Amino acid sequence: MMSNHLKVTSGLVLIVGLFTLGGVYIETPYAINSKGVLFPEKEWALIKLSNGTIVNILTDNQNKTVPYYSTTEFERGDHSGFLFESKVRPGSSVQKGDTIGELFSHQEKYKLLELQRELIEQQRLRDINTSGEKPERTRAALEELRLAEADLETEKRNYARSKQLHDMKVIADHEFDQVENIFNQKKHQVLIARANYEDLIGGSKKEEIRRIDATINAIKKQIDATRERLEAFKIKCPISGTLIQDVHKESVEDEVLAKVINKHKMILVMPVDVSQLRHISTGMKVVIPRSPGNKEKTGEIISINQDVQQLNGHQAVFITCLINNNDNSLHPGLKVEGKIITDTISLMGHFKRFIHTIRSN
Repeated sequence: MMSNHLKVTSGLVLIVGLFTLGGVYIETPYAINSKGVLFPEKEWALIKLSNGTIVNILTDNQNKTVPYYSTTEFERGDHSGFLFESKVRPGSSVQKGDTIGELFSHQEKYKLLELQRELIEQQRLRDINTSGEKPERTRAALEELRLAEADLETEKRNYARSKQLHDMKVIADHEFDQVENIFNQKKHQVLIARANYEDLIGGSKKEEIRRIDATINAIKKQIDATRERLEAFKIKCPISGTLIQDVHKESVEDEVLAKVINKHKMILVMPVDVSQLRHISTGMKVVIPRSPGNKEKTGEIISINQDVQQLNGHQAVFITCLINNNDNSLHPGLKVEGKIITDTISLMGHFKRFIHTIRSN
């Protein structure tokens, strides 16, 4: 009996000894698990705000910067929007520098036409002053002036009536703006017709020719500026990526007109308990385990935010990881499990860290 008891005791001592030695000398990787959200490495969006302003914004989620931001404003009542290029469709790949669409503005195109008409008129006036005119042209100019004044009188009554209705909130702003534009055009036409007639009567004058030349130069500069603005309406994508159909709105009335994301590398942002902060550092390996439809993905920690936040009753900091996504199987907005591979420690070390984490919480 004593011999058997001794054997059992010796066996237990041996087992305990082996476990003790194993706990001290056997080492395994120490991993910290968390859940996070995926973002594209870079994303670009064209957004129409509720006030009609178009915002062109490029976001670098890796460096947490906005490398490019611009706004395009349109006049009140202008009918503006965005049209995709015929070959561009949601889901298609685009390259950096590709023209994917064009903003349009009816008022800008109308302004260009008006400037071109005014330029032709001023050039005609210059020809009149330099070459002289026959009597029949003088009579035609007088008739043109009278017709322009009659049209102005008619439009003046229409403008006064529309203004009264607008003040009474009977007609909308854009309708009144159209009436006001036509009224201003008629006044301008009278001024041109009168100047034309007076020039024919007075004959050629060097001062008048210089004035017309100055006007022509000013109009040409306005035409160039308008054409440059219209050319800027052609939207070129600042990154290579995939054009997506984004139904998300920045606010209730804002509209995402176009959006391109680069998914070859994804940004994973996830919280880590403050008690684990001393075990992690930038450059450490991060693994997203395999899941249905997704292969295992690996990456590394690229930044650690030191601002402590309360999260579900625990103190945590957020870390940012760069994840390889060459097969594009990961998508922005996905919530995934993330595993940080820190260092290799003994089983006893695992137990001590476990106890420390419990005490910290």
